[in-house]
Amino acid sequence: MYRRIMLAGLAGGGLVATALLQAAAALADAPGANSADAFTIGSNTFDPYYINSSGAEVQGWAPLTQISVASPLWELAEPVDNQYLDVSSANAVDIGTINVNDYVANVLGMTDTSLTVAAVTPASGDTSAQAAELPAVGTVYDVFNLGHGVANVYTATAGAHGTVTDTLVTPLGGIDLSPLVSGIDAAVPLQPGDAFTGLVGHTSAGNSEAFAIGNITFDPFTIGSSGTEVPGFATVALSVTTPPVLLVGGGSAGNPASATAYVLATQSFDVYNGTSPSAVDVGTITTAEDVTNLLGMTNTELVVRGTTAASGDTGAQAAELPAVGTVYDVFNLGHGVANVYTATAGAHGTVTDTLVSPLGGIDLSPLVSGIDAAVPLQPGDAFTALVGH
Repeated sequence: MYRRIMLAGLAGGGLVATALLQAAAALADAPGANSADAFTIGSNTFDPYYINSSGAEVQGWAPLTQISVASPLWELAEPVDNQYLDVSSANAVDIGTINVNDYVANVLGMTDTSLTVAAVTPASGDTSAQAAELPAVGTVYDVFNLGHGVANVYTATAGAHGTVTDTLVTPLGGIDLSPLVSGIDAAVPLQPGDAFTGLVGHTSAGNSEAFAIGNITFDPFTIGSSGTEVPGFATVALSVTTPPVLLVGGGSAGNPASATAYVLATQSFDVYNGTSPSAVDVGTITTAEDVTNLLGMTNTELVVRGTTAASGDTGAQAAELPAVGTVYDVFNLGHGVANVYTATAGAHGTVTDTLVSPLGGIDLSPLVSGIDAAVPLQPGDAFTALVGH
């Protein structure tokens, strides 16, 4: 289940400027804009351009290349940092330029483009009021073109936590969906601990954010600037943004259990061999971390990268630490309900899955026994129906 970030060996072609144009096509025309690609969100008009390899300014959208392809279901493009937008105020005055990181996804032929403001440059001669109209660094705009003049337009304002707006734009007018997505803030990092809230309280070992999977307690910590342990989870920066539907952080290039993998997010845990106050701290583990927010519900996956037995452990206690490569995945569905998946490394086929609820657990292991996240994917599995033809 862990997500591999594919950096090479991709299909040819790319998501070109037209894909980005499609995502903005459902928005209203931009009065007074400088090009046909300009569009309006809120009171600002954005006119895109990029810097090509020779350093020249080119009107429009920078071409993008896929990093994940499962046609015709979806294509995901690699973000670029050479995309710029001239910004005009409501009265058509050029107030400056923003540099954005853009993320593009095409799902079943519908394009979603997300823009995260990376830098802001006020126009020469701007008044302070005009400069203040420019978006703040970290602000996120997302447009999902549903076709036929309908688009979902999402905005998360940086520095104003909770300031999220969402409007369904249609030929008949806009529908305010902000109350439905107010808790999905793409301008702040992901919180991996949100996946485990339904499991906290099932153990008496460790600190307040400790949680239990099976009979093992995991107590998260980070290392502070002074070199001491700080209880709790570290936040995870976003790597894919298509809000309000999907936010993704973490991931790795290569098998995250491998020491040579490039891992984007890690998390350490003290491990206890039980859930009672008398449970013994048997050591620590370091994990690679994937965090996904799907429609406001958080999924966190942990892949064990390293283990350190506690000083004084017996052989039996050291053996209670999870094996390197073991995968834990928790999907918090809300209201105390969570799906808890485990794939044990070195024991092919040892997969468990439990739907945890306030009324007890439901064993779903038979339904997912063939989905083993602790082993590599097998590309040949796609072609079994074609073999022999």
